[in-house]
Amino acid sequence: MVLFNALPFPASSSELPPAIEQALRELSGPLRDRHNAVYEIAKPLERSQYPACPSCGSTFNLFRRKNNCGNCGQVVCSDCLDSKWYLPKYGLRTAVACCTMCDRNLHTSIKSKQDLESCSIRELRAYLQLYGLYKPSTMIEKSDLVAAIYNNSPVPQANENVYRDSLPRPSGSVSSSRQHQQQQQQQHHTRSRSNASDRTTNWDRMFSDIGSEIGRGMENLGQQLGEIFEPRSASTPSDQHRYGSASSSSTSRTPRHDSSIYSHAYSRAQRSQPSRLQPQFQPPRPRSAQDIGSQQRTNRPTPPSVPASTAVGGVPNLKDLVRDSTDVGGLSIKALKALLAKHHVDYNNIVEKQELIQRVERLVINTKLEMGHEAAANTHGDSREGNSGSSHDADDNLCRICWDATTNSVFLNCGHMCTCLECGEKIVQSDRRECPICREYITRIVHVFRA
Repeated sequence: MVLFNALPFPASSSELPPAIEQALRELSGPLRDRHNAVYEIAKPLERSQYPACPSCGSTFNLFRRKNNCGNCGQVVCSDCLDSKWYLPKYGLRTAVACCTMCDRNLHTSIKSKQDLESCSIRELRAYLQLYGLYKPSTMIEKSDLVAAIYNNSPVPQANENVYRDSLPRPSGSVSSSRQHQQQQQQQHHTRSRSNASDRTTNWDRMFSDIGSEIGRGMENLGQQLGEIFEPRSASTPSDQHRYGSASSSSTSRTPRHDSSIYSHAYSRAQRSQPSRLQPQFQPPRPRSAQDIGSQQRTNRPTPPSVPASTAVGGVPNLKDLVRDSTDVGGLSIKALKALLAKHHVDYNNIVEKQELIQRVERLVINTKLEMGHEAAANTHGDSREGNSGSSHDADDNLCRICWDATTNSVFLNCGHMCTCLECGEKIVQSDRRECPICREYITRIVHVFRA
């Protein structure tokens, strides 16, 4: 017999209908789920391991006692155990007290499809994740989440076990499986340390062999250099005959061919190293055709194809793009994003490159209008004596710091719009990050586009 489809229902202050009371009295034990598994009531967790309530964080004391939830067995305080539910699938004939989390989940499990449709996707996904029913590959739309909750009501026993295992546990209690895992980790660390010591010994042996080989090579090189350059210390004309006579004797350290090597080396050194005191005159070297071609290539003007900042991967200058009428569609995605970020234009929700190009084109159009306003302001400034009213209107749109660029930025949270973007960035990057009008702290600066 399946009672009310084994669905739980909250206990109310009013009396139950006679049919429900009769059905509860006829309960003989736990029911079975749709997988033919018997429902098992949760075992109460050990209260001594919980110094505080895991639901609200309040510390247990003489006035805040520990209690167990009748649905999940969690240890909670009396404030978090304020609801009662009838759970006929466990064979319980009376209502049991449930914690706040179980009360919310039980209300979700008995909702109709219309009520589930009114819930947010975050709530539905969180419910399915608690019971291990969420499958991201198949549950894409909201209707999939609603169908999964409705089709798994009441929740099967296997998913009830998943929910109970996901409950928060105190940090001091470590289960046997956790202890076994820690032992395995310790053994793994021990083996890794032993392997590391073996590898270190092998590396030390190898480096010692390499060092000894290098030492022997340097010793041989030193001997060879000593044999070659040793006669150079006594290279006076009066001693050359003495070295020559000594080389003929068998008791000399230098072989017979060393004197000839030394004389040739010394003569080459004298020819290759002129005196520093006497200036050397070098005739001009005749220019070859290759040198003339390289000079022509050097003097050739470079075409102004791309700005230098863009060519090296930097942020392109927006005013240069406007003056050169550069096609922004040829810029890379990285350059487009850097340009938008430099001028404080949001692009977080943009995925396609075409959308980035549209925003940059709008930024270019706005910059072109601002440059036109600046030119008009300069024109009015030259003729200020003739028409004072128009010059005053033109000055209203100029930056209050540099009085050159158009005002196109606003400070938050004060909302004053009194500077251009460049002057605003300098104020934000300075030590006193304050609005020049009201002296309020500036949280961020926003680029403004005039209609």
